[in-house]
Amino acid sequence: MYKKQRHTAVILCFVMLFACTFSYAAYAASLSEIQGNISDKKEQLEEGREKEQSLENDISSLEKKINGMQDEIDGLQSEINETEFKIRDAEIELSELQEDISSQNDGLNARLRTMYENDNTSIIEVLLSSGSISEFLTNVELLKKIHQSDKKILSELKEQHEALEEKKAVLDELEASLQSKQSQLKTQQSSLESEKSSLNSRKQQVAASNSNLEEELADLQSAAAAITEQIKNYGNDGSSYGGGVMMWPCSGPVTCEYGYRYCPFHGYELHSGIDIAVPTGTSIKAAASGTVVQAYYNASYGNMILINNGGGIYTLYAHNSSLLVSAGTRVTKGQVIAKSGNTGNSTGPHCHFEVRKNGQPVNPRSYL
Repeated sequence: MYKKQRHTAVILCFVMLFACTFSYAAYAASLSEIQGNISDKKEQLEEGREKEQSLENDISSLEKKINGMQDEIDGLQSEINETEFKIRDAEIELSELQEDISSQNDGLNARLRTMYENDNTSIIEVLLSSGSISEFLTNVELLKKIHQSDKKILSELKEQHEALEEKKAVLDELEASLQSKQSQLKTQQSSLESEKSSLNSRKQQVAASNSNLEEELADLQSAAAAITEQIKNYGNDGSSYGGGVMMWPCSGPVTCEYGYRYCPFHGYELHSGIDIAVPTGTSIKAAASGTVVQAYYNASYGNMILINNGGGIYTLYAHNSSLLVSAGTRVTKGQVIAKSGNTGNSTGPHCHFEVRKNGQPVNPRSYL
């Protein structure tokens, strides 16, 4: 805020200084410079706004990517949770199978121990209790089947246990893969979040710069308006012009009248005077008596002279090859003040002649 206030104060002081000490040409030059600055600031502001919008688009794009990754991370988490449930179920099944295997194995071992400890007495008793050879053979076959059945059940339980362990190993591997992928996505998401934060910082800087440019532009436009008002009222002391009919500053054909035209340098614009075609070095005379307020080189007008003819009337002579008077010189009507030329924005040797009333250009033919 302090910077803006200081900037505004400098511009206002600048305008007040012009209001007190400068000539009409200086006003015009100052206004032209400020308008150039306004154009530059507008261009910078446009670029800044485009950059700000571009950063906003980039941030929105990153947010979509981040949100998309979050959805994918959440989806992976669901898969991980489901896989963990399956792993827990497999662990329960493994535990139950292990108990069955242990129980079956314990039963088989107990029967084997009993048979060993009793020296196979129980088996012999079973066989001897047979009432016939047929029953004996049946009992032998039955004992074999019981033993084979125990071994088969135990073998099947072990196979189921191994298959379930393989299934659990696959589930463990799947969970590890899902967690690894989720971790990678989180890392990428973190990187995008960091990039988004950086873009937000850049956007804030650009926005602050744009805000400053808007303030500077407003100050420059205020200064331009103030100088324009000074130009409008410049030299208007309430008196009327008393110089009578003006004389032509030189003799030659008028190649461009006062009015709107297409300018090769500035495009379609108001041609604020008349152009009189004359060879370089032709004498240029004062159209009316007055005081020279400016005699200098201007980028557009070339070597130019501005004369205060009183009553808010000024005459301007531009594109001269040389100037024969200086600021402050009192000149009389018909006095040679310059030599014609082709300086500044000009397409050939000529005299550009203007009449200004209260700072505004008027048709010179109204005074000639």
